[in-house]
Amino acid sequence: EPVLTESLRELEATGADTREVERALFNLAALYRSAGDLPKAESFALRADGLIEKRSEVPGPERQGPRLILASIYLEQRRYPEAERILNDALKAADGPMAVTAYNGLSTAAIARGDFALAEALAGQALHLASLALPVGHPAIAAAWNNLAQACRFQAKYLEAEKDYRLAIGVWEDALGPSHPYVAQGLRSEERRVGKECRSRW
Repeated sequence: EPVLTESLRELEATGADTREVERALFNLAALYRSAGDLPKAESFALRADGLIEKRSEVPGPERQGPRLILASIYLEQRRYPEAERILNDALKAADGPMAVTAYNGLSTAAIARGDFALAEALAGQALHLASLALPVGHPAIAAAWNNLAQACRFQAKYLEAEKDYRLAIGVWEDALGPSHPYVAQGLRSEERRVGKECRSRW
């Protein structure tokens, strides 16, 4: 944080190229998003997006970085309409990896709104694109499997949900290590699925 903050201050003070300032703002937004400081992350992402908007020569995919961070912030804050608007716009210009991120975000929003059939379709689309654009074992693939599992679980498709949870957990374990919180999240979801299925049988 201190290094990035000082870098941004110096870039702005010396009138550096706008692209360098954008990159510094984006990096700070990503840092604060990862640290869970959502208001600061939103502020820096909005500043980066504002600078990009002033430059018509910036290609579509390059514009999406700050916007996808904004969407992830809004999802975390349960500001679903704002997140979905950004994510749907991103799909018009996003490349493979960014499209995977957008579909994952839209699937998450659909789950939160209770539209589980739509969430299942969106997660399936994310997985399809991930198979074309991402290396095997990429964490975004695990996120898509997890969303697919959640959507299936809420539709009482328990066998499908179990398979998808296990796939998500396997990717997270390989990519992030067995003690990462995402692995625990997947295991907790699988435990809830098993408990609900057992109750339904009794």
